[in-house]
Amino acid sequence: ENIIGQFGVGFYSVFMVADKVEVYSKSADPSKGDAHYWTSTGDGTYNIGKAEGVQRGTKIIMHLKEDEKNFSEKRHLEDIIDKYSN
Repeated sequence: ENIIGQFGVGFYSVFMVADKVEVYSKSADPSKGDAHYWTSTGDGTYNIGKAEGVQRGTKIIMHLKEDEKNFSEKRHLEDIIDKYSN
């Protein structure tokens, strides 16, 4: 199966509620080099580059659309998780 393709389709669904997404990532292994970022507005283009001041791990920032701010509310997220989780 094409796991990357499945990830991409699921990941791009974020643009149903966000105008812009930023991803920052840095390996826990120092030999892997610099941290990097990826950013897109969901229009089919994106930017990738080296990032400064990034802690190890991955951080995803979603810039929610004005009419989708309820996705930043803890109770709303808990309701979604309860509804769709096994």
